[in-house]
Formats: sequence, C-alpha cells, structure tokens
Amino acid sequence: MNFIKEILIKKSISMEELLNCFEQVKNKGDIALIKFDGQRNEDEYTVLIAFPEIKKREMIRADESSLRIALIKVLTEYVEGDR
Repeated sequence: MNFIKEILIKKSISMEELLNCFEQVKNKGDIALIKFDGQRNEDEYTVLIAFPEIKKREMIRADESSLRIALIKVLTEYVEGDR
C-alpha cells in the first residue's frame, strides 16, 4: 500500500506508474477493472476496484472523461479505506 501512496503524492504521475499501482491492487487479491466505453459521449472511462466477499468492503468506482482522473480517484479511495 505504501507504493501506491508514494505514487499518489507525486505532482506528475505517469500512466505507467498508475498501472503499476493497479498491479499492486491485483497482488493484494483485489479486482481492478478499466473499461473504455465507446457508446458514451462523456464519462467514457469507468475504473473500479472490487473486493472478495471476505474483505466486506464496498466496490470503489469512478466514471470520468479522463482516464487519469478516474485512476487517481479510485486509487485514492482505495488507500484511504485501508487504514
């Protein structure tokens, strides 16, 4: 989780760093999904993190017109909820 926190405090975060954060989500046993929705004219990116039932945590989701913003939003909520 510290890896994700260190990335999120950077002023300029690359897409590669954000995707590496999602590798960390996967490595913790959680589920990450990035959806590109060509049917929408706005908020065409959906990013979510879901959890196994054993963790009893609600899914985190963002629908945005910017993939970068959606990724950062869900990762921020992800680390805030892991206290």
